[in-house]
Amino acid sequence: MYRDLNTVVHGLDPRTKLICFLVLTLAPLALNDPLYVLGVGVVVLGIAWLAGCTDTLVRLWRVYLLLIGVNTVLWQLYSPGTTTLVAWGPVEITREGLLFGFAASLRFALVLMIGTIFVSCVSTEEISVGLVHLKVPYVIAFLFAMALRLLPTFITTGQIISEAQRARGFEATSQNPLRRLTQVFPLIIPVTMYGLRQAAKMSLSLEARGFRPGARRSSLVRLSFTRADALAFATVLSLVALCLAMRFNGYGAVIQDRI
Repeated sequence: MYRDLNTVVHGLDPRTKLICFLVLTLAPLALNDPLYVLGVGVVVLGIAWLAGCTDTLVRLWRVYLLLIGVNTVLWQLYSPGTTTLVAWGPVEITREGLLFGFAASLRFALVLMIGTIFVSCVSTEEISVGLVHLKVPYVIAFLFAMALRLLPTFITTGQIISEAQRARGFEATSQNPLRRLTQVFPLIIPVTMYGLRQAAKMSLSLEARGFRPGARRSSLVRLSFTRADALAFATVLSLVALCLAMRFNGYGAVIQDRI
């Protein structure tokens, strides 16, 4: 999913990108009013534009729309309110619950968007080196980087297996949700077996190369903290501080006692 582009975001220090994207996820989580959350979404889209990955987000619009729709409905069960809009037996939809559910769905979608932007502008090598320089144990940094590196492989493998099964007459496009759920298993099992096989091959490959987690290592990735990194830190921290300040002063929340 990483795209090697010459953008402002790609040129930042790996440590800056790791910390800034992690801190940025706090901005939408600090608010539960959909109007304010949409304001944070505009900032996230601006970062996506600077990173040159807006087309990636556009390709995933169906996924985001589905998540927002489903979560908005589900949150009605856990979001009480005082202004009743619709009452049907024991089921009651309130204005506050509807707005809170929509905001919660938007927050979830924004966190996914931030993660998508992150993996689009940070290579696995940068992730590994950045985590090590942030005093994360090398084994954990290596496992995290490998997981991100293998993710596109698993997605491609799943698509190939799905096409191969459709060529053999297997149809997984039933309109019945329960039937579609059962039709997922013929795809999950081969992908899981492929993952186990790849893990075994990687283990043998690392052992053949004398991999030692505690050994000192050099890296082709050179870390340098510049003015652009300082500006990125200041911008992200200011945005999060603004969101927290608004929340503590009674703004940006439909239901004050709910996160």
